Amino acid sequence: MRSLFTGLLAALFLSSGTAHAEAPRTIIVMDGSGSMWGQIDGRAKLEIARETVAKVLGTLPPDQELGLMAYGHRTKGDCSDIELIVPPAKGTAGVIGEKVYSMRFLGKTPLSAAVRQAAEALRYGEEAATVVLVTDGLETCNADPCALGRELEAAGLDFTAHVIGFGLTKEEGTKVACLAKNTGGRYIEASNANALRDALASTVTAQSPPPAPKPAMPSATLSAPDSAPAGSVLAVGFTATKNAFDYVYLLDTKGERVAEAAVGEQNPLSLRLPFEPGSYELVYSNRSAGIIARRPLAVTKAEVMLKAPESAPAGSLIEIDWTGPAAEHDSIQLLDATGERVADVAVSDGNPATLRLPFTQGRFTLVYSFNNQDPIFSRPISLSEGKVTMTAPGRAQVGSEVTITWVGPDAPYDNIQLVRQSDGERISYDYVKAGIPLTFRMPDDPGLYEFLYVFGDRDTIARRPITVVLEKVEAAPTAEPTEVATAGASAPQDGTLLTPQDLTPITVQADTGTMELNIVWSAVPAPGQHLPPEAWAMNEGTPDPVEAEFFPGVYDVRGDAGDTVFAGRITVVAGGANHFVIPYSPALSPAGEDSPRAADGLVTLQLTGVPANGAIRWSAYPIGGQNTLAVGSTDPVRGTWETRVDAGMWLIIGRQTTGATVSHMTLKKLSPSPNPQQIAVGPPAYTARAATEINGLESACDSPDPCLYRDAATGLNLLLPSGWGMEPPLVMETAAGVAARYASTIFLPLRPNRNETMIALNARQWDAMLGPCDNISIGVLCRTEPMSEPDLQAYRILAATLDVSPPEAPARAPNSTATAEGGMPAAMIKAIGGIEVKRPDGFDPLEILAPQLSVTE
Repeated sequence: MRSLFTGLLAALFLSSGTAHAEAPRTIIVMDGSGSMWGQIDGRAKLEIARETVAKVLGTLPPDQELGLMAYGHRTKGDCSDIELIVPPAKGTAGVIGEKVYSMRFLGKTPLSAAVRQAAEALRYGEEAATVVLVTDGLETCNADPCALGRELEAAGLDFTAHVIGFGLTKEEGTKVACLAKNTGGRYIEASNANALRDALASTVTAQSPPPAPKPAMPSATLSAPDSAPAGSVLAVGFTATKNAFDYVYLLDTKGERVAEAAVGEQNPLSLRLPFEPGSYELVYSNRSAGIIARRPLAVTKAEVMLKAPESAPAGSLIEIDWTGPAAEHDSIQLLDATGERVADVAVSDGNPATLRLPFTQGRFTLVYSFNNQDPIFSRPISLSEGKVTMTAPGRAQVGSEVTITWVGPDAPYDNIQLVRQSDGERISYDYVKAGIPLTFRMPDDPGLYEFLYVFGDRDTIARRPITVVLEKVEAAPTAEPTEVATAGASAPQDGTLLTPQDLTPITVQADTGTMELNIVWSAVPAPGQHLPPEAWAMNEGTPDPVEAEFFPGVYDVRGDAGDTVFAGRITVVAGGANHFVIPYSPALSPAGEDSPRAADGLVTLQLTGVPANGAIRWSAYPIGGQNTLAVGSTDPVRGTWETRVDAGMWLIIGRQTTGATVSHMTLKKLSPSPNPQQIAVGPPAYTARAATEINGLESACDSPDPCLYRDAATGLNLLLPSGWGMEPPLVMETAAGVAARYASTIFLPLRPNRNETMIALNARQWDAMLGPCDNISIGVLCRTEPMSEPDLQAYRILAATLDVSPPEAPARAPNSTATAEGGMPAAMIKAIGGIEVKRPDGFDPLEILAPQLSVTE
């Protein structure tokens, strides 16, 4: 059954007669049902009603006897929730206005029973009485208002009921108008704030109040050039008596707004012009009076140019000299033959701009894009064959090390992978840099393998087969070194020149758990590399961690701490995180099998991304109620990332450095274990589906794991928990049209019996009695109480993943400067706990949420 929410108020009525006739005793019947959260002209109906009632009550004579009765304002779903809040008496207008502002709007609509009780309170059978009802809905408690009207009229001495339908359709109005008609009263339809005011005034006041003096009309002037180039920033001066929310707009010939700037302390203010030449009009818009100043503006054609080579090798870097508006989001894009964008660079990166071309031959188009949306200049460019080679032996022995030299684009995240030919399984990989040869250890299983050169960690652009055999393979003769080391450089065994600039910072620490040890560290290069043969060693022990500089390559590292020894092999990558945790070695330690972490109760977590998509920034969020903080990698990680966490349910998220959206995701329940738990995290498998068939919901997640959701209009990104749906996100505005910083929405479980469970993002107002709220990265997230543990896990998933794209810098909330492990803001990743939103002075917290929060009966 469709839920019918009603609404609002009522006021008083003065029966017909002379202007000085005494008004009958009157009771205002106030509908406190949940539908009053609905909106008219962008404002909640309850707000319009409160303001209008207060204004009308202020015009009444002090000797008029008034009272207030309300229903549906204390509990949900209770047809007996009716209360005489203010008994009828003289001089009660001010008290009634205060009581109306303190009401909650929650319940059902027993309007017939409320009118009957109001008539009885007025002793309608003994003296003249009037009831005025203002409603935005219909009776929901199995009563007949038409029959009630006939009964009261027959039994009353001089009883009248007036009904004002606030926002009702004509069809709905006919179903309540009979209550007024059957008692000799009036039914008045009010579709907006002004109509409601007039209707109340005509039924409430004994005589019309004198018209208020008209305020002086504000005035303003505008000064600006008569013309300006398209896309440029225009300086607009003004003189005016400024009000909050005054604006200067630019209107096109249809009167539509194409640019705007808020009036503040800056004068002249700056206005970014559109990139469409033509005739426009600058206007000054006053908050109360509307447009009070105008002046014409001619937008002229702007100069735009791209200077770039006519052709270039695929995968190469090119420089582009550009001339253009240089707006905040302007970009230079490379489009393929279908018009799809395949590469881009922001003009804010510099002039000339540097663009990495894709590794594809053919004809493309360079485009200057205004505000990253409108192409305003284009020119062709041809991509020729790109050069890429790999040199390696055709055969190698199992377990041996093979050096591969290469020539290629050397783009960011370019890498060479060793894969098995039969199934494409990747055995190992390493990132290329500046032509430095790479060394690979051959697998222990003989067979057919191949090296792949992977461009940008996406596209395979070259292959080199290699056969791995059991027998020893004789190495090909090596040419004599032709380069000589100079001062400040190291000459490795094969004569390749390495300079101090090639040294890479690394950090080494031992897997000590809760123990504190002084450790003596040493390292030697693994054999078969183009590295100096010298070992690295410390003279004395020191607490973890230890920082050093190594050339890129593979090293065997050992840490000695008396009876406890740590050992392992590390791979130093130029430009990588290069933070290594060396495991405890029972074989080398006199202490034997007693690991330093045998009894600390934590879990060692080792994460890798599948498939490999370049560097990944990892985060792990406790969603099982653990009394712990989330953890995250300080820098993007290539390969495996290791951390220590409490046992329990964890949400693990990986984000690539090229975007803010989730690229890897899994839910894992971790049990205490002395052994590391290795988890290969894949990409999110599910996308939230449309949910138009579910009342009011925008999207739903009915998969076993959370679903990816992104709203293009608001930029909202999140993981929607399994078994939950969400209402359409919206950006709230004030009455003056000022938009909120972040979107608002409501999350609801999909189960039939929701038990009033709800999660609200950036609710306009939230009653602390409903449940706690938490600061998150894009505002405030609130939830009702009580909540089951699965619902709490859903809340924690939303708190961990709610974000906007492109990323914005949110205002720093109180206490949000604290950081947790990995340098992440504690306000974003702390275990979820309730906080109460403090109300400002003079603000009523009982105006809870947006219209979506009305309860469905």
